Order: sequence, then C-alpha cells, then structure tokens
Amino acid sequence: MFVLLGVWILKLALICSGLEVRPKVNGEVETYISAVKLEGLPYTKRAVNISVSVTVKYEITGVKDPSTVTLSWQRNGEEISVSRRKTDDAPILSGDYSSETFSDTTHTLEVTLHLNQKGPVPGNYTLIATMDGVTSSGSGFAYSAPVFPLFTKPKRVLEGDIMRLICRVSSYPQPSSVIWSFASIQASQMDDDNAISAAFYNLLPLLTNETHYVLETSDGGTLNDTLRFLDLKESDNGLYACNVSTERGSDFALMIVNVKGNVQV
Repeated sequence: MFVLLGVWILKLALICSGLEVRPKVNGEVETYISAVKLEGLPYTKRAVNISVSVTVKYEITGVKDPSTVTLSWQRNGEEISVSRRKTDDAPILSGDYSSETFSDTTHTLEVTLHLNQKGPVPGNYTLIATMDGVTSSGSGFAYSAPVFPLFTKPKRVLEGDIMRLICRVSSYPQPSSVIWSFASIQASQMDDDNAISAAFYNLLPLLTNETHYVLETSDGGTLNDTLRFLDLKESDNGLYACNVSTERGSDFALMIVNVKGNVQV
C-alpha cells in the first residue's frame, strides 16, 4: 500500500512540476577523408558518411497524455518541417522525422529527432512542445566537422563576365570564415595536367584589395564564402582553393576557372 502511495505521489509531483523540454543526447554527423580528383589532379577532402544515421534526443517531462502534446521544430532559429512518427509500427518516414516513447510511470515523453539520412544538416535543433496551453522548448545539437561540396568540372567563362564562386560549408559550429587562395595558369595550359599540378603547389592567399572582385557572405552562410568577380580578366584564369577549419576538423576544396578571351566580331 505504501509503495503504491509512493508511486502515486511521484506521478502527481511529476505532473504538477509542469511541462519541460530537456535535451538528452546530442548527435554527430560522421565524416571521413576521401581521395578525389579535379581534372586529373588528385587531392583529399572531407565527405559525409550518409550510411550512418544522425539522431538528437530530448525528453519532455510533466506529460499526462502524449496525444495532447503538439511538437514543432526550429533549426538555428528557423522553423523547419519534421514529420512525427508516434508509434513504433508506423512507417519509417523520409526526410527529417521524430519518433517517441512514453513512460506512464514518470510521465516523460522521450522524443528522438532523426535527420535526413541522405543529407543530414548539422546545427542547433530546438524542440518546442505545447500541452494545455503551456509551451516549453529545449535545444539539442547535431555537430559536424566542416564539409565543402565537391567541384568536379572547370567553370568556363568569358573575359569581362561577372562570376560568383561559392564555397558553402556544412558545419556545426560554424567556422569563423572561409580562406581563399589562387594560382594562375596560362590559358594555353588549361588542358595540361602537369601545369594544373604545379599550380596546386603554388597556391597563395588571395589578395583582398583588388578592384575587380570582392569577398562576400551568402545568405545564411559563412563569412567570405563567396568570391564575386565584377569584371573577369584573363589573369584570373587558374586554380582556386577554399579552406576552412574548426575545433572539429577542416576541409579543403578546389575549383578551376577557365577564362576565354572575348572574341570581337
């Protein structure tokens, strides 16, 4: 009798303590270093291992009935769509989705956020729970070393054109900035693998005081992740590199820009 009374008092205390969302286990996007090629130039860069699932776990206390709880989500402060899988026998969903288990003893709803297996996005994930007009929220994190996209083909442009090179990084936490470097290649040597390899070993930091290009930041991106040319010159022909690092690792990506002379008719 006293045991049952104790359990009942514990339940009552948990319910009366009110709705509260707490982060339980953070997630990690698994990455690895892979060997890649750009126009015959081999180098190594980081990639995401999409075979490893990424989950972030939360617990919601003070829940009387999980069916009365509504859930919403934010990533880095922006609202996102997450499908809700309420039972274990429900179909596995694509994209970002949540699953849950409920403890009637502790009146705790455990919620697991499953990030899109094909392209998990690292960041700060906030779970917002509402029940009986009361709202609580808590943030968990999906951490990741920085990863750039892989550029596999040269960018062919005309002298005098406007052009943007974007090295958008997927990372959490975000790096402080993207660092650019450049090595010139003669237009007549753009098909010469030896010339491209030599340029790789002659990469130097890109000057920031030129008048025909500027460093910019893309919407929601990392500082200086965009290199915008206002008036391409033949001297801009060559190999470009972007580099970034955080306490979780670093990444490096290469791009070739082939500037063709503007033929006058």
